[in-house]
Amino acid sequence: MPLLTIVPPMPGAERRFKPFVAFVQSCGWETEFVQLDWNGDQPNFGSNALFPQVGAQTVGKVVMGFSLGALYSHLGARQARHLILGSISPFFLE
Repeated sequence: MPLLTIVPPMPGAERRFKPFVAFVQSCGWETEFVQLDWNGDQPNFGSNALFPQVGAQTVGKVVMGFSLGALYSHLGARQARHLILGSISPFFLE
């Protein structure tokens, strides 16, 4: 089964993205979320502090990023096998 690695744009992404993850899994993919570790508020657009964390967890993987996670993916997942950037807003529960 192929694996899709998801770069989350915010804490709690696993809960908010359940409909999206269920859809991806129904298509025969396994999923995992990149684990981001930061203290305080979400980093601003000028910060590159999370890029090394994204890069280390996405080497050779199929990676999806969206919203702020797309920025982290685009600039941090430089050794990913394939990078998908976009929006999944129709899948949000809230």
